[in-house]
Amino acid sequence: MISVRETARRLGICRQTIYNLAAKGIITIYHVTGRLSYVSWSEACATISTRTAPAIQQKPRRSTRKKHPEQPAETSSKAAVPAPPTAAKWAAAQELCARYNWDTAYLYRFVQCHRISRIKDGRYSLYSIPQIEAVIQEKQTQIVPAGYITIDDAAKKYSVPPSTVTYRLAHYGIDTQKTVIDGRRKVIFSEAAFRQATQGKKH
Repeated sequence: MISVRETARRLGICRQTIYNLAAKGIITIYHVTGRLSYVSWSEACATISTRTAPAIQQKPRRSTRKKHPEQPAETSSKAAVPAPPTAAKWAAAQELCARYNWDTAYLYRFVQCHRISRIKDGRYSLYSIPQIEAVIQEKQTQIVPAGYITIDDAAKKYSVPPSTVTYRLAHYGIDTQKTVIDGRRKVIFSEAAFRQATQGKKH
């Protein structure tokens, strides 16, 4: 004889199932006192395993965890991510200075004066290359007149530093003019006058 609790534990069922079987006359419970009830272990094993096994199958326990609602598909809910700016149309200040041989101060004056479009790419500002090219193309209509030369071109042609060209222009009183070439202000002067002053200095 074993207790109802021990019988339920060994058979893997709850005590109420044993009491229900006893109420149907399938198994006998022996009440010793008001709190102590026993059953015959051999009878319980034989009776429950042969006649009532399908009836005493335990119900699956309900999970106490809360089920989270499934997340909706993100492909349709998220807005399309804008494509990054095309590298051929935008450039940072450092790249523009290297491309057009500008200094940073002139670049900032240029983009502000001509209202060049700007976008942010992380920590850097990118400027519209097509707009810059359009402004430069417009300014290139002021070409160097025939017979005139710039300081940089004269320095390369006569193999002297630009500072030497500037000094000779001032020293010999050669007339100079200012014009815009490639988007930058340039000083131009008569090459013949400069050549004559240079040759006179050699003699």
